[in-house]
Amino acid sequence: MPEQIEIDAIIRTDEIYPRSNIDKNTVEQYRQAIDKLPPIIVNKNMLLIDGAHRIEAHRNEDIAFIDAEIVDIPDKDVYAEAVKLNVSHGKQLTPKEKKNVGLKLYDEKKDNRDTLIELLSVDASTVDRWTKNIRGERAKRLKQEQNETILNMWFEGKTQEETGKAVGLTGQAVGQRIESLTQMRGTFKDIKTFNLWKFQAPDTAFGIEYPGRIPGQILVNLLHYYTDVGDTVYDPFGGGGVTIDVCRYMMRRYKVYDIAPKREDIKQWDVVKQGVAVDNAKLTFLDPPYWKQKKGDYSEHETNLANMSLNKFHDALQKIIIDCQSISEYVALLIGPTQEKWEFKDHAAEMMIRLGSPYHRIQVPYTTQIHGGNYVNMAKENKQWLYLTRDLMIWKVPLGSKE
Repeated sequence: MPEQIEIDAIIRTDEIYPRSNIDKNTVEQYRQAIDKLPPIIVNKNMLLIDGAHRIEAHRNEDIAFIDAEIVDIPDKDVYAEAVKLNVSHGKQLTPKEKKNVGLKLYDEKKDNRDTLIELLSVDASTVDRWTKNIRGERAKRLKQEQNETILNMWFEGKTQEETGKAVGLTGQAVGQRIESLTQMRGTFKDIKTFNLWKFQAPDTAFGIEYPGRIPGQILVNLLHYYTDVGDTVYDPFGGGGVTIDVCRYMMRRYKVYDIAPKREDIKQWDVVKQGVAVDNAKLTFLDPPYWKQKKGDYSEHETNLANMSLNKFHDALQKIIIDCQSISEYVALLIGPTQEKWEFKDHAAEMMIRLGSPYHRIQVPYTTQIHGGNYVNMAKENKQWLYLTRDLMIWKVPLGSKE
């Protein structure tokens, strides 16, 4: 049953009404038949659904109230309902208005072109022309999303068939995408050609803030010389995720763990207690605590290398390296000495005594002065010296020794 409502209380905006403007001729026709006009339609919040020209006719006649049918339609559905009513009677929508309506109602997920064709009385080619850019952008986004999923699953070592099921492609199509996505372009930054790898500052693109965070450029060089695109890198001391970020940058697959993970993409695993976590890798990278140099900064686990006695530390590190040699072609250890009361604990030398000379040995200076001014002055007074470098040792596993 229609009821009288105040015209000034009615809300009409371009967002909820399909017509772009009011047609003066239509308003004038309605003025001549003001007493015979059907009720306008609004929802309970006074949003106009149908009747803009009737309202203007009443205003021109200085009539403050108008007959209205108040329907129970949510605000979010007002526009669609207004379109249905406006195309079924009264002044027809112009081609431009129909296009605006079509673009606003087009659902790119459902691709509701058939609904628009019927609603707006247009052919399929017209709707396709209107929505060409939308559909193109959707296809582009879909491919980008697929590529991101494909790469993430590839980095994690998933098969092409597993990945295909996840993204709706065949295994062969996934393989073609991987081949395209993993093609490297350009050159890597800070590649060194000598056995002294000195960097001015860590690249902030690699890893998060973390005690003892190393420059990602160390990993860039290590992977450049000892791996190829698609090879797997194993890191049981994941820390701040430098290995993950470098592997993604260089298109290497990775298996990264830590006793106390600080990132969601690092899996929890205690290499001292549980042994190696993978069956095969081209390269294992070890950046363990340098004994008690940062004791308490990593975790309180008894099996954390920073919390062990010196002999237990060396025994555990030796076993880790040997275990990693059973699953890797190369095992790289980055380690610096521990110094207290002018006494050095040369962990690199200890590992060479126990395991033999490495295939390669590289000096990696710290990027900043790690000893305070007072300590430097004390060293001078006591005729002592301080360390500023670390050893990066790479052991190559003899062919066939893993069998």
